[in-house]
Amino acid sequence: MLGPGVVRLTWAPGTAVRECDAAQVVERIVHLLAGAPYAILIDVREIVSMSLKAHHVFARDPLVLAAGMLGSGPMDRMLSAGSEQASHPAQYFLSELEAIRWLRSHLPVAPNPLPTSPTPKSPHVDRPAA
Repeated sequence: MLGPGVVRLTWAPGTAVRECDAAQVVERIVHLLAGAPYAILIDVREIVSMSLKAHHVFARDPLVLAAGMLGSGPMDRMLSAGSEQASHPAQYFLSELEAIRWLRSHLPVAPNPLPTSPTPKSPHVDRPAA
């Protein structure tokens, strides 16, 4: 978790991401967040491939508000290309901080709590001694 509503996914180096891998990840995230909508940062810098069907799993998750793909060069950009067909905003990034900032901009704004007025103090009343 990168904060409320933002999940970071980092694959083990050398992973070839398949449809079943993506489905398991989505299932775990949904369980972790109790079905709440979320933004996801997927680090593709160390993976070797991501199947088109794996992209489809991430792209069609109705709980995803936005997806950032974090890479380090042209090959990672190619691995991320399938995310462009998503039903939510998706973008490729070279900077993790920039990606997180962008993802957070897609989270719903929490409503401001109603201001609470301070409890009025009772005026001091002297009671006559009994």
